[in-house]
Amino acid sequence: MAFVAVADAARDLGVSAERVRQLIRNGSLAAQSVGGRWLVDAESLTRLAHAERPAGRPFSPARAWALLALASGELPDWLSEGDVRRLRNVLAHRGLEALHHQLRHRAEPQRWYIHPSLVDDLLREDGVVVGGGQASGRLRSSGAVDAYASRAVLDHLVERYHPNRNVSEPNIVVRVVRGPWPFAPGQRRAWPAVAATDLLDRADDDRAVRVARELLGGANSATKAKPATAAKRSVKRSAATGRSVTSRGKRRAAGA
Repeated sequence: MAFVAVADAARDLGVSAERVRQLIRNGSLAAQSVGGRWLVDAESLTRLAHAERPAGRPFSPARAWALLALASGELPDWLSEGDVRRLRNVLAHRGLEALHHQLRHRAEPQRWYIHPSLVDDLLREDGVVVGGGQASGRLRSSGAVDAYASRAVLDHLVERYHPNRNVSEPNIVVRVVRGPWPFAPGQRRAWPAVAATDLLDRADDDRAVRVARELLGGANSATKAKPATAAKRSVKRSAATGRSVTSRGKRRAAGA
């Protein structure tokens, strides 16, 4: 029987950690108390995730990444100008923190445990971008490392690193991007808005939430200061292969 931490269950359900504890108390989630903390039964979590949808319909991967790109001063060329304009208005009226539960389809989180000596090697792989606390630059690494991976490189990562998958105590959470690969060639760290969204998923960690809000404040300022620069940096990316296509039509492997 597999178990997951309350924070991971909250992230998978798109709710707060306190809401997960309420679901445990009312019997909606099966869990065990170990050493004074709750561990949620993974099968029970999966059943509830399919049965219960949090308030606010989640955005598709393409639109979720478009919102994160806009919040970071980037231009999401995989959407039409009309869609970008509408999402820009949504972001302006609601803000990324209010939207973050609806961004959960940006990637599929997989909880891996690999040999600790191999974690840095995995993070240097093409098509892998560091997220979460490590990408924030303001929060010392604690617990599992967050990393986004293109679906185009997933099989390679599994074959090379032989992870124990979906474990209760991972040392890396690999977030597989099923939609368009949003990051530029050579990019190793996620945009601040992405790091902030990852940290907001850790609703029961006050420090993580505080750092997330600081990052979002900086991202908002940067977005207002350089809208033209984002257009110059725009990159079209293939949803099927995770490859990037520059505005001049040249193709490069993601993260190369």
